[in-house]
Amino acid sequence: MLTGTSWGAATSLLLHIYRALIRSVLECGMEAYFFSSASSLEKLNKIQYAALRLCTRAMKSTPSICLLHSCDELQLHLKHQLLCLTYKAHLLTFPHHPTLPLISDSLQEVHPDSPTFQSFNLFTKHAVPLDLLSVHVLDAPHIPPWLFHKAHFDLSMTRPPYLQNPHVAVPTVLSHLQDHYSDLLHIYTHGSKTTHRTGSGIYIPECNIKKTVEINRHSSVLTSKLYAILSALYWLTRSNFRGAIILSDSLGAITSIRHATWNKHGLVNKVVCLNHVFLQRGSRLVYFWIPAHRGILSNDTADTLARLSTVNGPSPTDVDFKRALTKLSMSESSSTFSEHCWQLWNNQYTAPNKATHYKLLFPHVTRTLQ
Repeated sequence: MLTGTSWGAATSLLLHIYRALIRSVLECGMEAYFFSSASSLEKLNKIQYAALRLCTRAMKSTPSICLLHSCDELQLHLKHQLLCLTYKAHLLTFPHHPTLPLISDSLQEVHPDSPTFQSFNLFTKHAVPLDLLSVHVLDAPHIPPWLFHKAHFDLSMTRPPYLQNPHVAVPTVLSHLQDHYSDLLHIYTHGSKTTHRTGSGIYIPECNIKKTVEINRHSSVLTSKLYAILSALYWLTRSNFRGAIILSDSLGAITSIRHATWNKHGLVNKVVCLNHVFLQRGSRLVYFWIPAHRGILSNDTADTLARLSTVNGPSPTDVDFKRALTKLSMSESSSTFSEHCWQLWNNQYTAPNKATHYKLLFPHVTRTLQ
């Protein structure tokens, strides 16, 4: 026995045991078996509620929504939806996955023999908007990765602690660029994200080029800055310049490009490929980390361009504005699906049905153990 009504382990420890020994068994193969009859699935719900009552030492008359809320758990049917969506995104990420036919329309799905017919493909197709299921494809490169030409990465500005002072940062960065990269084309990139929009900005002072791109609103800040770098490389490969330095204030974006692997982020893979295309013609390419919001005018201009795509209103006439139907990475899709399922659970929890007194204390789902 691990617990009783007045003794036993702490609730948090019991929940760890529940998630390791019970919930893991319930979730194993849930994508396949959860299309069974409602009477069969109700047995699993009883197992979940009984386990949560033991963890919280709640009475048998405690409403199930109170148990789920206090233990920060999803209902099983919402957990099933989350697992199915995550698995479909995983299938779409790898074009040669052996189980990819699962998400292709079969004859029975096109012409169902019953109005209640349900399958993995039909369920995931109507669970979320289609833009959430648009993910980057992680395909193998045409040449071995170790044969790619490598760009140079200058992270020297991340070391000096005095760069936190803007009065010291500006002359230090500008003098470093002048001493080492005065012969290269300077391209400033930036990304910005708000609650409803995400965008990227590019500024090339030597050519007076200003670009801003609105991308998928579910993309992360890292993706917005990677897309700005990718757009700069697309422009470089179509130009006649033989040397360029791409400046970004995102250490995460530069590090992910420097240590790129082919099973992480689709945009990083494209950046590495374009690096190779630009460098194989004898060009020089440098990635340089630049401190953000330190009064460096060109970097602040790129930041302003990135913010233009996240606000309403017309863009300036000298700015090239466009919208791009970008795709999501696997991690972005998973987090977006999780937010979607938790929002569904919050909608069900706030519905005026049961546990009205409990909801006076906790009116919304808080994602914390109560």
